[in-house]
Amino acid sequence: MLNDIPWRESINPNIANIEIVRYGDTDGYGGIFNISLKTGRLISAIALPHHYPSRTGPTWAYLTNNDGLTLIDAGSQGAQQALEEALIILGQDINAIDRLILTHGHQDHDGNGYEFIINSHSELWAHEMYFDYLDEDFFDYKLDPSSSLHRIVGKYRQDMLDWQKHPSNALAHEHWKKHHDRYKHGHSRIMTGDIVCKKLNDGDVFGDFTFIYTPGHSVDQVCIYTDGVLFTGDHVLPQISPHPTFRQTLPKRLSKKYSKNQFLGREHFGLERYIRSLAKILLLNPDTSVLPAHRLYNHNRLHIRNVNRCKEIVRHHMRRLEKIVEALEGGPITVEDIARKIFISRKLLGGGIYAAVNEVVSHLELLIDSGDIRVSMKGQVALTGSRNFHAYINSIID
Repeated sequence: MLNDIPWRESINPNIANIEIVRYGDTDGYGGIFNISLKTGRLISAIALPHHYPSRTGPTWAYLTNNDGLTLIDAGSQGAQQALEEALIILGQDINAIDRLILTHGHQDHDGNGYEFIINSHSELWAHEMYFDYLDEDFFDYKLDPSSSLHRIVGKYRQDMLDWQKHPSNALAHEHWKKHHDRYKHGHSRIMTGDIVCKKLNDGDVFGDFTFIYTPGHSVDQVCIYTDGVLFTGDHVLPQISPHPTFRQTLPKRLSKKYSKNQFLGREHFGLERYIRSLAKILLLNPDTSVLPAHRLYNHNRLHIRNVNRCKEIVRHHMRRLEKIVEALEGGPITVEDIARKIFISRKLLGGGIYAAVNEVVSHLELLIDSGDIRVSMKGQVALTGSRNFHAYINSIID
């Protein structure tokens, strides 16, 4: 090993030591760490690159032994070479890996999944919802046409797609289309049944792993608990908060499977669902360390937090709700008006306005449920005069 690396031992009592196997850059790209737990478990953290610029930094994949070598997440498309190089440095044979577990089906986590599986001949494990959504397009949200908020989302989605296809964005669009086509091809090959797959559900136990279903950022998100640490994917991140989903209707074939009453999919989507998933993690021992998929290392610092980070993320969303309410104090305004009031202008450039609108809609849904706002059929958002959302969220967390 090259060197020990500083980390916050006082809030991570289950970790014995963290060592640098290979230095990366200031944001962690190229880095490899070995994390030794006090139980004797060794976890190797591998930084995997993206095929697109990302302010979130690399996707961190984790390798450990649990009734056979297990890799957690495989990174973005194009990450296979970097992953194989890291395995060689760690002295591991790719063919010795028994399974790949996906925390969720976003491209920066499962984009390299199919290529890894066919090169390693390993099994693919993911939440049941991952396999249910393999033939769904990322932008094919199941919008409710009777919802004025969903009509607004649909408009901005189309605007973003038109912006991507504009001649001035031709090279970027071609890049994305190429990767998207490869991504969907991998999904189609998984659906053929030629790959050994295992569907996970909340509370499943395998060896030393316990799987916890935590939707809100993604419909299929799972966290994995073992030996006082939690692999969180994008559910709990240091420094940043993942985007919550807004509520979506489940495809008919799934609504029949999961529930007879999936109104806007609230059991699987939305900010309230995300906060309930955070509350679920807070039931763990507060000393449980978080091993995230992003920002494990950033700005030349290692960021190992414990599950109390969930409370900070809830406070972040509480502050965002407060800002939305403040933005509405002057009278009814549109969703876009709210987005422009609460986000800095540079975050709204290009397709950024679409992401901002989605974020605002997820928060407005919670304010509707708490009785603090109403939305007209034309999409005007107005205060009702109550301020219930603090108590509403506290009732979820407490």
